Amino acid sequence: MGFKFIGCIFILSSSILYAYSHVFSLKQRVEFLNALILFIKHLKINILTTRYSLQDILERFKEINSNKFIDVITLLLKNDKNKDKKIPFLKETDIKMVVNLFNIITCSSTIEIEAILDDYIRQIVEIYDIAKQEWLKNSKLITTLGVMSGIAINIILF
Repeated sequence: MGFKFIGCIFILSSSILYAYSHVFSLKQRVEFLNALILFIKHLKINILTTRYSLQDILERFKEINSNKFIDVITLLLKNDKNKDKKIPFLKETDIKMVVNLFNIITCSSTIEIEAILDDYIRQIVEIYDIAKQEWLKNSKLITTLGVMSGIAINIILF
Protein backbone atom coordinates (compact mmCIF):
# COMPACT_ATOMS: atom_id res chain seq x y z
CA MET A 1 0.00 0.00 0.00
CA GLY A 2 2.83 2.39 0.79
CA PHE A 3 4.47 1.84 -2.59
CA LYS A 4 1.20 2.61 -4.37
CA PHE A 5 0.89 5.88 -2.48
CA ILE A 6 4.48 6.86 -3.29
CA GLY A 7 3.92 5.90 -6.94
CA CYS A 8 0.80 8.08 -7.04
CA ILE A 9 2.74 11.02 -5.67
CA PHE A 10 5.53 10.53 -8.26
CA ILE A 11 3.06 10.30 -11.16
CA LEU A 12 1.18 13.38 -10.01
CA SER A 13 4.34 15.41 -9.41
CA SER A 14 5.84 14.46 -12.78
CA SER A 15 2.72 15.54 -14.66
CA ILE A 16 2.63 18.83 -12.75
CA LEU A 17 6.34 19.46 -13.43
CA TYR A 18 5.84 18.78 -17.14
CA ALA A 19 2.99 21.31 -17.23
CA TYR A 20 5.04 23.93 -15.38
CA SER A 21 8.01 23.43 -17.70
CA HIS A 22 5.79 24.11 -20.71
CA VAL A 23 4.36 27.24 -19.05
CA PHE A 24 7.90 28.34 -18.19
CA SER A 25 9.00 28.06 -21.84
CA LEU A 26 6.02 30.23 -22.87
CA LYS A 27 7.05 32.81 -20.27
CA GLN A 28 10.68 32.73 -21.45
CA ARG A 29 9.56 33.44 -25.01
CA VAL A 30 7.62 36.49 -23.85
CA GLU A 31 10.59 37.75 -21.83
CA PHE A 32 12.96 37.18 -24.77
CA LEU A 33 10.72 39.13 -27.14
CA ASN A 34 10.60 41.98 -24.64
CA ALA A 35 14.41 41.98 -24.38
CA LEU A 36 14.64 41.87 -28.17
CA ILE A 37 12.41 44.95 -28.47
CA LEU A 38 14.66 46.81 -26.03
CA PHE A 39 17.77 45.70 -27.91
CA ILE A 40 16.42 46.81 -31.30
CA LYS A 41 15.51 50.22 -29.89
CA HIS A 42 19.02 50.49 -28.46
CA LEU A 43 20.42 49.30 -31.78
CA LYS A 44 18.49 51.93 -33.71
CA ILE A 45 19.70 54.76 -31.49
CA ASN A 46 23.32 53.63 -31.61
CA ILE A 47 23.46 52.95 -35.33
CA LEU A 48 22.02 56.35 -36.15
CA THR A 49 24.15 58.31 -33.70
CA THR A 50 27.44 56.48 -33.17
CA ARG A 51 27.91 54.30 -36.26
CA TYR A 52 29.31 51.40 -34.22
CA SER A 53 29.28 47.83 -35.53
CA LEU A 54 26.66 45.34 -34.34
CA GLN A 55 29.18 43.60 -32.09
CA ASP A 56 30.19 46.87 -30.42
CA ILE A 57 26.56 47.87 -29.92
CA LEU A 58 25.81 44.46 -28.41
CA GLU A 59 28.74 44.80 -26.02
CA ARG A 60 27.54 48.25 -24.95
CA PHE A 61 24.02 46.86 -24.49
CA LYS A 62 25.44 44.09 -22.28
CA GLU A 63 27.07 46.72 -20.08
CA ILE A 64 23.86 48.72 -19.72
CA ASN A 65 21.34 45.88 -19.32
CA SER A 66 21.99 42.76 -17.29
CA ASN A 67 19.49 40.55 -19.08
CA LYS A 68 19.75 36.78 -19.36
CA PHE A 69 18.66 36.91 -23.00
CA ILE A 70 21.70 38.88 -24.18
CA ASP A 71 23.48 35.57 -24.77
CA VAL A 72 20.60 34.35 -26.92
CA ILE A 73 20.76 37.53 -29.00
CA THR A 74 24.53 37.04 -29.31
CA LEU A 75 23.99 33.45 -30.44
CA LEU A 76 21.51 34.58 -33.07
CA LEU A 77 23.84 37.34 -34.19
CA LYS A 78 26.62 34.80 -34.77
CA ASN A 79 24.15 32.80 -36.93
CA ASP A 80 25.19 29.46 -35.44
CA LYS A 81 23.92 26.40 -37.34
CA ASN A 82 23.04 24.47 -34.15
CA LYS A 83 21.05 27.30 -32.59
CA ASP A 84 17.73 25.42 -32.86
CA LYS A 85 18.94 22.88 -30.31
CA LYS A 86 20.25 25.59 -27.96
CA ILE A 87 17.11 27.77 -27.83
CA PRO A 88 14.15 25.50 -27.09
CA PHE A 89 11.71 28.23 -26.04
CA LEU A 90 11.83 30.13 -29.34
CA LYS A 91 9.75 29.29 -32.36
CA GLU A 92 11.47 28.81 -35.69
CA THR A 93 9.81 31.95 -37.07
CA ASP A 94 11.28 34.02 -34.21
CA ILE A 95 14.79 32.77 -34.97
CA LYS A 96 14.45 33.38 -38.70
CA MET A 97 13.10 36.88 -38.12
CA VAL A 98 16.02 37.89 -35.89
CA VAL A 99 18.65 36.35 -38.17
CA ASN A 100 17.06 38.07 -41.19
CA LEU A 101 17.09 41.38 -39.32
CA PHE A 102 20.81 41.11 -38.63
CA ASN A 103 21.51 40.08 -42.23
CA ILE A 104 19.48 43.01 -43.61
CA ILE A 105 21.12 45.53 -41.27
CA THR A 106 24.62 44.54 -42.35
CA CYS A 107 23.75 45.18 -46.03
CA SER A 108 21.75 48.40 -45.64
CA SER A 109 22.63 52.05 -45.58
CA THR A 110 22.06 54.20 -42.52
CA ILE A 111 19.02 55.86 -44.06
CA GLU A 112 17.36 52.50 -44.77
CA ILE A 113 18.20 51.08 -41.35
CA GLU A 114 15.88 53.46 -39.49
CA ALA A 115 12.87 52.38 -41.55
CA ILE A 116 13.86 48.72 -41.34
CA LEU A 117 14.25 48.83 -37.55
CA ASP A 118 10.93 50.67 -37.12
CA ASP A 119 9.23 47.97 -39.18
CA TYR A 120 10.88 45.18 -37.20
CA ILE A 121 9.97 46.81 -33.88
CA ARG A 122 6.36 46.97 -35.02
CA GLN A 123 6.42 43.29 -36.06
CA ILE A 124 8.06 42.14 -32.84
CA VAL A 125 5.60 44.13 -30.72
CA GLU A 126 2.75 42.35 -32.52
CA ILE A 127 4.41 38.97 -31.95
CA TYR A 128 5.06 39.94 -28.32
CA ASP A 129 1.38 40.79 -27.77
CA ILE A 130 0.30 37.48 -29.30
CA ALA A 131 2.86 35.51 -27.26
CA LYS A 132 1.83 37.26 -24.04
CA GLN A 133 -1.86 36.50 -24.68
CA GLU A 134 -0.95 32.88 -25.48
CA TRP A 135 1.09 32.62 -22.27
CA LEU A 136 -1.66 34.12 -20.10
CA LYS A 137 -4.39 32.03 -21.71
CA ASN A 138 -2.54 28.73 -21.80
CA SER A 139 -0.74 28.87 -18.45
CA LYS A 140 -3.85 28.08 -16.42
CA LEU A 141 -5.06 25.54 -18.94
CA ILE A 142 -1.76 23.67 -19.12
CA THR A 143 -1.32 23.64 -15.35
CA THR A 144 -4.85 22.34 -14.83
CA LEU A 145 -4.37 19.68 -17.50
CA GLY A 146 -1.13 18.57 -15.84
CA VAL A 147 -2.81 18.14 -12.48
CA MET A 148 -5.88 16.46 -13.92
CA SER A 149 -3.88 14.06 -16.11
CA GLY A 150 -1.79 13.04 -13.11
CA ILE A 151 -4.94 12.39 -11.09
CA ALA A 152 -6.53 10.48 -13.99
CA ILE A 153 -3.47 8.27 -14.44
CA ASN A 154 -3.46 7.53 -10.72
CA ILE A 155 -7.15 6.59 -10.80
CA ILE A 156 -6.70 4.35 -13.83
CA LEU A 157 -3.64 2.56 -12.42
CA PHE A 158 -4.99 2.07 -8.92
